[in-house]
Amino acid sequence: MTNAFFFCGLPANFKDLCKIYPPSINSLLKTENFNLYRQLLMVSYEELDDKWFEDKKEGQTPTPFEYLFTICSQDKRIEKLAVEAFNFFIHEPVSFLYDLKTICIGNLEEEIKKINSIHELRLLKEEDYFDFQNLLRESLGEKTVNPPKLDENPKIKRIKRLGRKRDKLAAKQHGLNFGDSLAAICCMGLGITPLNIGEMSKSSVQAIMEMYQNREKYDIDIKS
Repeated sequence: MTNAFFFCGLPANFKDLCKIYPPSINSLLKTENFNLYRQLLMVSYEELDDKWFEDKKEGQTPTPFEYLFTICSQDKRIEKLAVEAFNFFIHEPVSFLYDLKTICIGNLEEEIKKINSIHELRLLKEEDYFDFQNLLRESLGEKTVNPPKLDENPKIKRIKRLGRKRDKLAAKQHGLNFGDSLAAICCMGLGITPLNIGEMSKSSVQAIMEMYQNREKYDIDIKS
């Protein structure tokens, strides 16, 4: 389902904590570290679980929130990138409060001046982070994911892991790269050209591509 706000390039509210802004094509292409931003904030539990399995790491696979806090606390360069990543999507600074294991949204010094209690701070916690990640995915026109099953049967986890591996290989073999997708949209006769496509949100580009492909499939099925 397409998010109407993101399709029109408008920010969407997230639980009164912050707004998430859909990046335009131009902003993605101009942001050198975008792929790192995406990897830091949007990595899924399944992706982490696959990595833990491939690297033969011991112990329970961390949740995306736990993983983000761990790598940021161990390396200030990664913390700096994570802060930049949040700012890219929510247009506000954030602070990692490691003792409280939470993320304060907004300039911490300025926020403290405006409150009477710490409970008035806008805090992004573990219990909200899964929904936050899914809204980030929507802002890019990507599919949302289901909540992870942390106590899933190991045999079922193995089957799903193999399925994800097959899906990744198939996507590499048959999927269009981003540049080809942009060129395809410019050939659809919708008034979209290389001169204006950069102002569109990535969410709208993704939605138009999917809708056009579905219409083509429908036309082919009707003719058959």
